[in-house]
Amino acid sequence: MQDEEVDRVHTRHSEPGPSDNSAFPPGEPVGMETGYRILAYIAAGLLFYGGLGWLGDRHWGTHFLLPIGLVIGTVLSLYVIIRRYQADPHSPQK
Repeated sequence: MQDEEVDRVHTRHSEPGPSDNSAFPPGEPVGMETGYRILAYIAAGLLFYGGLGWLGDRHWGTHFLLPIGLVIGTVLSLYVIIRRYQADPHSPQK
């Protein structure tokens, strides 16, 4: 009996077929592509808003806009990531 169960599991895993990627929105990359995309969102937010803060500090001679820009960039990047990847895989797509 145990051999039959092992054979069924082995057959199920060796058969080619669509992988179950239902946790991701349709058309979204899966695996390392998702990680790279998330990393790119965070880097872009930090660079863009940190750069705006740095430019503001240089223009107005202040020293607080760069850290504020970095924090805002991080928060907005995380917001975009959460909104994009929080989709319930069992809900109907819009």
